[in-house]
Amino acid sequence: MTRFVVSIGQTAVATDPGDVIDMIGLGSCAGIFISAPGKIALAAHSLLATRTKSEVTDQPGKYVETAIPFLLDQLSRAGIPKGLCKVWVVGGATMFAFGSNSDSAAIGQRNTDLAASLLRKHGFRPNTSYIGGTSARRACLQFDTGNFASHAAGE
Repeated sequence: MTRFVVSIGQTAVATDPGDVIDMIGLGSCAGIFISAPGKIALAAHSLLATRTKSEVTDQPGKYVETAIPFLLDQLSRAGIPKGLCKVWVVGGATMFAFGSNSDSAAIGQRNTDLAASLLRKHGFRPNTSYIGGTSARRACLQFDTGNFASHAAGE
């Protein structure tokens, strides 16, 4: 049994009974989780929706636009059909008040909107019940059962 604590920019691939994927401090970041219970559990903790055109990263989880292709590639390599999967998008909170005209206040929403959109484009129906608000969230996915839980700080 391994407990994967997925920090900003990281990804996790769980394939052993008893594995748990845990994300702590999902504020404006997007937490992306894919589960085929008992077969595979995947996650990415994405800081931003997109990277600059010139940026090259060795952390596919850092950006939503690179995290989702990475996770879907892992799913494909494992030979898991999409129809067996449950998908969640978590986070996207407005953590800082920069003023109503500030583009920075919408970072969280951009992150989770892009994650949900890309997942839908690839034929998934993401559960987006755990996005928005003004508090950081914690999310946890169990490999064996596919049980998923998320709560805001202080809940």
